[in-house]
Amino acid sequence: MLLSSRYIIFIVTSILGGIMAEVEELYNKLCRYPLQRNILTRLVVLSYNVGDLVKSVYYAIHYGEGINDPAYRGEIKCALADAYIQLLVLIKMLGFSEREIRELGANRLREFLLHRVKK
Repeated sequence: MLLSSRYIIFIVTSILGGIMAEVEELYNKLCRYPLQRNILTRLVVLSYNVGDLVKSVYYAIHYGEGINDPAYRGEIKCALADAYIQLLVLIKMLGFSEREIRELGANRLREFLLHRVKK
């Protein structure tokens, strides 16, 4: 069964809306603590999360059997999840919409592929 593009957009928007509502709740809880609502603190946490992701992928490639090695897959997934949620919190803290950032990022990637990647 093929789904119409409108239905797919509705589903994705609903899921992202739910995610952003959850981020809003988590953000409000974080804001109870002065250090946690500091933008620099959030950026440091994000850098730790990205570092964990790099380490996990590196270990999977050099010590395991690649990024699909089940022994490392969970660690990679957790590191991605941590970085992803920190990005969503930062988007909220900076007053942008998730959709705006996602669309800008997709456009920038398209531009990169169009003009900078050699065919």
